[in-house]
Amino acid sequence: MESPQQMNYYFEMDAARQAKLRAAVQGLTIGDDDQKIVAALGKPDYDQKLVKKDGQFVVRVLKYYVKRWEKDLVNENKDRRVRLELDANDHLIRIESNVDGIPSVNAEAR
Repeated sequence: MESPQQMNYYFEMDAARQAKLRAAVQGLTIGDDDQKIVAALGKPDYDQKLVKKDGQFVVRVLKYYVKRWEKDLVNENKDRRVRLELDANDHLIRIESNVDGIPSVNAEAR
């Protein structure tokens, strides 16, 4: 028997919080430190340092979810989130977004 098809998001940020997040992200500048980011956006839903097998630092990733399709699972097609990348000194180097009204920004673009 097939399971019923899911019709709604598991989590959806309310409109007021989405508006606040949009404004806060647009106020960020490449080079901002993690303290300024967290002060503006709040605690991230996801905070992880990515390293190579030899332990060499690659990037620190902060994610803020606006919509999540399923609990505890990533769905690249349906989840809506802002992904911030920070360098080894915890400074913003990239903003990747699939949220309406929040553009992606690379360090080279500024």
